[in-house]
This record gives sequence, structure tokens and C-alpha cells, in this order.
Amino acid sequence: MVRDDLEVFFSDFAREVEYRGEGAKRLPAIFRTKSDLVLEGMSGVESSVPALLVKREDVPHLQVGDIFVVDDVSYSVIQIEYENEYILKAYLSKDKRPLF
Repeated sequence: MVRDDLEVFFSDFAREVEYRGEGAKRLPAIFRTKSDLVLEGMSGVESSVPALLVKREDVPHLQVGDIFVVDDVSYSVIQIEYENEYILKAYLSKDKRPLF
């Protein structure tokens, strides 16, 4: 049941992005241009950075440093939060490497 709801949620609100990590592919994700990030180990430090919500099953080996391409802009993963067993949130930073 949760999987069905998740499929509907992503089909209604997600856009297709390109994942360039292990098992590179195109996948649905919800992109936010600004999302609050509380930096670990830094008391009270917050920042607004872009973030993606993705299904965990789509990127089971996601790591910091992996690349997503959203609207022809390359982003590096800088932190990962596991929202629940089905969804994760990847905080991003614009990647300076050229797209090929």
C-alpha cells in the first residue's frame, strides 16, 4: 500500500533527473531549490541549499560526492538524510565539473 502511494506521489510531483553514481540512470525525483540543512557538528548552523527527494530503491548505493543532473545543471551530493525506509533526501551543491 505504501509503495502504491509512493508511486502516485512521485508520478504527480517528481521530475526526471539524471543520476551519475553507481548504476547511472534517469529517475524521478522531487527537486527543491532551497531546503534547510542543519550542519552536523556545528551548533545552530543552518544553510539553505538545493535538495532532492528520491526513492531509496532507485539509488540504493547513493554516496556523498555522487552527481545528479537537474535541468542541465550538475549537482554533487553533500549530505544524505534517510527520511524513512522508502525516501531519502540528498542535499546538493552545484558541481563545477563540466557536463559531457
